[in-house]
Amino acid sequence: MRAFVYPLLAVLSLGGCAGIRMQIPQMNPLTESAMEQRFQQGIPPSLNVPVGQRRDFARRTANAVHGAAVNVCNRVFGLDHQCTVRLSRYRLAVLEQSPTVNAQIDQKNNITLFGGLIGRVGSADELAAVLAHEYAHGLMGHVGRKIRNVALGSLVGTAVGAAVGAAVSDERGSASDGARTGEHYGRLAGFRAYSQAMENEADHLGLFILNEAGYDIKAASHFHMRLLNASRSLKNPKQSSTLLYIRTHPGSRERIQKLIGAEKMIETGHLKPIWKQ
Repeated sequence: MRAFVYPLLAVLSLGGCAGIRMQIPQMNPLTESAMEQRFQQGIPPSLNVPVGQRRDFARRTANAVHGAAVNVCNRVFGLDHQCTVRLSRYRLAVLEQSPTVNAQIDQKNNITLFGGLIGRVGSADELAAVLAHEYAHGLMGHVGRKIRNVALGSLVGTAVGAAVGAAVSDERGSASDGARTGEHYGRLAGFRAYSQAMENEADHLGLFILNEAGYDIKAASHFHMRLLNASRSLKNPKQSSTLLYIRTHPGSRERIQKLIGAEKMIETGHLKPIWKQ
């Protein structure tokens, strides 16, 4: 039953979600060449910011990114969006003693930075890139979209699981077991639905915020190169539990190339993303 139900759940869950709304540059020979050159050049070593200094370091960087996010929000969404008011609700939490490498924004606009991530970055520019990415998630409404995706996946999964369970067996409990299994995998499919699309949108908009704040826009690709290198060098499975950013913000060479493509947009004078028609 699983081989039939799970792909169906994924299709149905994805069908209820909106895709990317921005014209994000795609991979091409130029972006691939630029990426390979960056890998050859290498990236700066981690700053290894001491635990006691991580909170101040993060807050100084966040203050700069916050002001830039307001400016980009006004430019992208217009004054009617009340960007200053909206972004005044954002709150930064710094878990400086946590070894976890992660950052996240929740439905209450709380942005949480974990100590392991702050200690791993190679510059303030890289930390600003992470913060700009989380601000972009908030401005694009991604948290609410993911919650709705999970709810939709749960409903679809329950219905399909029960129907398939009843169809494949006459045993008592088959339909209810199928419903429970379908709900579980439906929630999972809903959570994952278009997660990569949302990450690409946040990367893209975040780069414009990063540029507005006056940081090096190459820092975003450097940070993802850093995590990609870290994921390849993991030998102890226990280490992977601290690298949550890799699991919640899937990294790839494709993602790095899309960031490089967005850099070219900014370098040629674009001050905001281009929306799809």
